[in-house]
Amino acid sequence: MWGQEGRSRRTKNREPIDPPGWGDQELREAYRNWMQQQAYFEQATDPASVDHAIRLCQEAEMLYRQCLKRIREHSGF
Repeated sequence: MWGQEGRSRRTKNREPIDPPGWGDQELREAYRNWMQQQAYFEQATDPASVDHAIRLCQEAEMLYRQCLKRIREHSGF
């Protein structure tokens, strides 16, 4: 998805557009973490665990959305 195709249009003397840590890998990790937190939420039983799982799930979703937003802004979508 974010492979070398878009990089061929750059000139040789320019810095790479993608800062370290951006792209497919970060997005996949954020999505995987979000899904893991949702699974944790589904397994929670007592009120304290449910509250904790909700916070973790919301945080993971927020991080995923931020990652997606950075990639979209960066790629011009």
